[in-house]
Amino acid sequence: MGLFLALSLNSKAQTTGYGCLIGSVVYTNYLGTNYPYGPFNGSYKVYKSTGATVQVNTNGNNGTAENYICGRINYYYWYPYGFRQEMTILSYDCVIEASLGSPAINSGSYVSYSYNNPSKCSSVPTPIDGYLWLLVPFTAMASSHFLRKRRLSTYL
Repeated sequence: MGLFLALSLNSKAQTTGYGCLIGSVVYTNYLGTNYPYGPFNGSYKVYKSTGATVQVNTNGNNGTAENYICGRINYYYWYPYGFRQEMTILSYDCVIEASLGSPAINSGSYVSYSYNNPSKCSSVPTPIDGYLWLLVPFTAMASSHFLRKRRLSTYL
């Protein structure tokens, strides 16, 4: 029950889906499949050119977490921690069209994505965030105090 509750609460904070990445925008209103370049060139996944979109944040990094933008698909290298990758390119066979069957406006990459919903993000850091650096020295001092006390009690 607890695991189900945790998963259902977490799913509300994340939006996931599939879309067509063109530039730094993912088009998310899926229309179906079509042959925009003729049947010999294969089928493409078609997304609505005037439909819903999500911006991709590829702003690079200056070594801090300040580059993360809630409500966008964050996709960049976060030095020294590695990649922040909320998007995966699955294929290169999608297009955007005004409506299914109309001429292709642009082609792009078919992707899966996830991002945090803006309503679930905190724009103000929680009070403890500014004091996390104290956790390591405090833990070290507390553990050495208890170990010292335990050693003394074994000699008494």
